[in-house]
Amino acid sequence: MPVPPGSEAKKWVITDAVHHNFGKVEEEVEWDVMGEAEKRSQNVKAVKPLVLLRLIEQLDMEQVLVFCRTNLDCDNLEKFFIAAGGGNKFSGKKEGGKQGVYSCCVLAGMRSQQERKQNLEAFKDGDVRILIATDVAARGIDISGLPYVVNMTLPEQSENYIHRVGRVGRAEKMGLAISIVAASYKEKVWWCQNKKKPPQFDRRLFEEGGNCKWQDEGRAMHEVEKRLGGLKVTQIKVSDSTQRRRESPKGRDARRSSKCLTPTIYRHITTATGPGTPQGGQGHDQGGRVRGDAGEGRFQPGIRAPPGRTER
Repeated sequence: MPVPPGSEAKKWVITDAVHHNFGKVEEEVEWDVMGEAEKRSQNVKAVKPLVLLRLIEQLDMEQVLVFCRTNLDCDNLEKFFIAAGGGNKFSGKKEGGKQGVYSCCVLAGMRSQQERKQNLEAFKDGDVRILIATDVAARGIDISGLPYVVNMTLPEQSENYIHRVGRVGRAEKMGLAISIVAASYKEKVWWCQNKKKPPQFDRRLFEEGGNCKWQDEGRAMHEVEKRLGGLKVTQIKVSDSTQRRRESPKGRDARRSSKCLTPTIYRHITTATGPGTPQGGQGHDQGGRVRGDAGEGRFQPGIRAPPGRTER
């Protein structure tokens, strides 16, 4: 049976080792030696998969494209969904539709071309519910009728946000793009020297000769909104009780850092130009350009409308 979101699911979360001993995924988090900013960064990484799981359940997402920042992030999220879904990895096309409630596969550069092709076809054919991808691997793909896109982390370039959210709301159908953002806190992420691949032992900042940088998603969303011509993307603050209950294994300071985090959901409703565009809503024409105001809008029949708030 799948793990219920917000309960045991947190034990399946795998983070990217930026804050782990020796920079290794299999090692423990260095709670004893981290400062307050680093503790918050680690908790951002730990909370986001739980928020995504809850979104998938609350919106009953039958098909969702999830963008991650690195190949390592894609691998970790795939392992999370496999564990949450009962431990069975997608093993190719079978009769009977989707193989599991959290069935997923990966479209990332470290996978072979043959595997990427098979995974994309499985997602298009409805054999898996979740496709996890990087910007580079997903470049140029077209998925007809895609209802949902989720950004686990905002892209480095605001232009890539347009490319991501432009994959939903095509063919006069409404689509929903969601960004999970720690708007008030920075996250320390991999930014490797000389084309190295994460994880790495040296987790100093890039300018110090290391392989990391601080990612400010609040500022990144501001850049996205500037790219949209000053339009505001709808924000929904999520008070996640799973996060508030989360207890880090190394002391009171780590637990206090966890409690102060409040993820923010940025909701972006898109549609192709035509009857599907909500009055006063934000839409994309066939060329991917953004127009209109970031209104609430309504989904067309056949696509589930999002709730007004995302609450526990």
